[in-house]
Amino acid sequence: MNNTQVLRLQLLQNIINLPNDRLQKVVDFVKSLLGRKDKFSSNEEYPVGRDPLLDYIGGVSHGSLSANIDDELYGEAR
Repeated sequence: MNNTQVLRLQLLQNIINLPNDRLQKVVDFVKSLLGRKDKFSSNEEYPVGRDPLLDYIGGVSHGSLSANIDDELYGEAR
């Protein structure tokens, strides 16, 4: 039995043991997985362990977003 078959069997066994009130949540989750178009699913674009947020670092061009945040939140220091 290969790894995929083992995973499918484990999934089926777990679903069989679920209470009825949780079955619809499983169905909805599986539907969302099947319909999802994940633009980062290709290992060529983002290899395992590569964080796509790293490509965005420096993407904000108008300085520090938290500059003077204390003044904005709590008022100017006296």
